Amino acid sequence: MTKTAPKPRQSLETAESNVLKTQDSAVHGWYRFVLSYPPHLVRKYAEIFDLNESSLLCDPFCGTGTTLVEGKKLGIPSVGCDAHPFAALVSGVKTNWQLDPLLLRKLGKKIATQAEDKMESVGLPPHSFTARLMEEALHSPWKSYRLSVDEEVVMPTGFVSDRPLARLIILRECLEENCASQPEEVRNVFRVCLAHVIANGAGNFAFGPEIYRTKEKHDYDVAGHFAKHVTLMADDLAKMHVEHPHAPEASVFLNDARSLDALPGEISAVITSPPYPNEKDYTRTTRVESLLLGFTSDRAQLRSMKETLLRSNTRNVFVADRDSEEVRDFASIQAVCKAIEDRRIELCKTSGFERLYHKVVAHYFGGMRRHLRALKPKLKRRAKLAYVVGDQLSFLMVPVATATLLGEVAEAEGYRVLGIDLWRERVGTKVRNAINGDKTVRVRDVLVDASAMFLRINNPDDIIYTFRSRDELPEQISRHGNWMIASRGSGLYAFVQITGATLVEVPVTLKAYPIPYAVPDIVARHLSRDEQGLLTIARYNRILDVFTGLACFHLQSHVRTQIKGHGQVEIDELYVGVDKDGRGYVLPVEGKEESESLGIDKAVSLTLFAKAKYPQLICRPIALIRESEHQISCVEFEPAVEMENVKVVEMRRYLLVRSDA
Repeated sequence: MTKTAPKPRQSLETAESNVLKTQDSAVHGWYRFVLSYPPHLVRKYAEIFDLNESSLLCDPFCGTGTTLVEGKKLGIPSVGCDAHPFAALVSGVKTNWQLDPLLLRKLGKKIATQAEDKMESVGLPPHSFTARLMEEALHSPWKSYRLSVDEEVVMPTGFVSDRPLARLIILRECLEENCASQPEEVRNVFRVCLAHVIANGAGNFAFGPEIYRTKEKHDYDVAGHFAKHVTLMADDLAKMHVEHPHAPEASVFLNDARSLDALPGEISAVITSPPYPNEKDYTRTTRVESLLLGFTSDRAQLRSMKETLLRSNTRNVFVADRDSEEVRDFASIQAVCKAIEDRRIELCKTSGFERLYHKVVAHYFGGMRRHLRALKPKLKRRAKLAYVVGDQLSFLMVPVATATLLGEVAEAEGYRVLGIDLWRERVGTKVRNAINGDKTVRVRDVLVDASAMFLRINNPDDIIYTFRSRDELPEQISRHGNWMIASRGSGLYAFVQITGATLVEVPVTLKAYPIPYAVPDIVARHLSRDEQGLLTIARYNRILDVFTGLACFHLQSHVRTQIKGHGQVEIDELYVGVDKDGRGYVLPVEGKEESESLGIDKAVSLTLFAKAKYPQLICRPIALIRESEHQISCVEFEPAVEMENVKVVEMRRYLLVRSDA
């Protein structure tokens, strides 16, 4: 494996988000680590790496199983490991699709009913407004349901209130009692369900993206949440049986990623997101779940768990650690460590944790070097790897270019870096110590051959595009109604609430009309599977002529212009047309790939452009949506200059049929 400098390559689509899309929620939503990367990113890499049922996909930092679950959905055999036992439990449950949904529903109902009865018998009546108003006796029996002294020492203060905690402990008892005679994999499903109740309702904590304590909950409907989530999990499982009846196996191991003893060989590709150097304590993020499920019951067990994890924060650095020795000859890494320590001294920071900042960085990259070395003999000769990591400013605002430095470490181990690309950027909230005014946490990707690809989260200057075409607005906004981001001038935007839907959805029941596939073979062989490929297919097949009933003529591609009071507008394709009576038309066209959403704001942009540039022609705004390789839907909008007035005039689906089919 030769050492080469990073090479430029075609960038991944930028402005991705780690928000779980509704269409991806099945199985992924059973329990999801807050810092998980999105399933659609796994699909993107699986396509880039050309993975299939003969490949073996690996995630050596599998967390809650995003890569492994998506691998099963794609028909790709997979294997994963994680050093955190709770994470390994979740991944194992989410990739076991052999269980009987009917059994889970029946047993889950029994557990929830029994738990509710037991709660009521000890003074915890069914959760209702009336019950919350009732004052329990000073020595109510339920108060005996609490953590042990050792467990209370490990539990973060205020993360669970007394009454919800008592309910959780009772539910856990009923779970264990009813699963005593069941196989371990059945018991584990309900344990993951219990974890979901803890993290998504019963606990007084939330993530943003750090874990933080929220307003105390006096009580919570633990049994009800549990019953509802069991039903959801059983429904998802039944759905997987129908949609993926021959889903391949996914194996999960509890293993330190720096040794990888448990992993098999002949790995075709790696798609993963390891920790990266920051102050996120991954054991704290899942502390309550780990406690109540028995993975950590005292400080000794917690320390033992931390020792198996890659060093990425000051809470899991120990005196005996030697990972930093692996990178002592890397001038770039040592320079970052020195800059952090110099900054600490300059700012007169003297706490024990702050004194460890520079050591964390060295231990992290040293641990990743050990990981890459352990992984190399497990890989096929031309394997590809994608690592999702984040550039950071966590240590006194000194930039840590994680992806670039990891690329150097990979090359030292004989990997060949193929490229580094931007994925996502998050604007930091604490920037008072910034040295150079940098205020962001960046994520990029690094591609390495033989091989590995590292993905680093970086800053796309494309947040508006993200929330218009790729991701839903945050729940904190969308729960208050249908909101859109409207342009209000050059670089100016405003949130606008509308009464109708914000996205245009093509019904799955819409009839597909066959039309001949007319793309020349030489063009078809070299078509890219992107927006440009879609527009090329539309042009050769004269889809606009068929859809509109006009004689359409291509005028220009990728037109950009400024519209007064609206800002920049970009038109993917511009056509003009003539009807049978000789009237002229302008057809601004928007192209959308399978992974993109069509927002109604685009209809406004198309209309404003046409009216400003071609006022003498009749405007017919059109959107083309690729639904599969040979299926395209067309949407025509009624010209509108305000989103509230956008209406769909016509919608048609076309199936491109080859003459030799």
